Amino acid sequence: MGFHEIKMQAYEEAIKLSKEGKDPFNHLKIASRMELLHYQSQGLKKVSIFSTGCDACKKKNGKVYYIGKAIVGMPIPNKRCAFHLHPKNKKYCFCRCAYLPEVDKC
Repeated sequence: MGFHEIKMQAYEEAIKLSKEGKDPFNHLKIASRMELLHYQSQGLKKVSIFSTGCDACKKKNGKVYYIGKAIVGMPIPNKRCAFHLHPKNKKYCFCRCAYLPEVDKC
């Protein structure tokens, strides 16, 4: 199974957990890590964060990280995110931030 398949399984499980009123954070983290590992396997060196969500996440929007440092530090998902995927689950956030590949310009 490749990075993308693992990412999608983890993300789907995060959605399920959120619907059940449980904390999806660890599964969101796995999904983000798989995305980073995929980019790294493609030879990319940097990623930026894309966020249009809550104020806590918007502060990270556009920040650029070396992939190795992002894998270690995992700046997203944001534990301070204020977005809730399901109205019944107000206890746990569901960060929708994403990594975008940074490609060096010629």
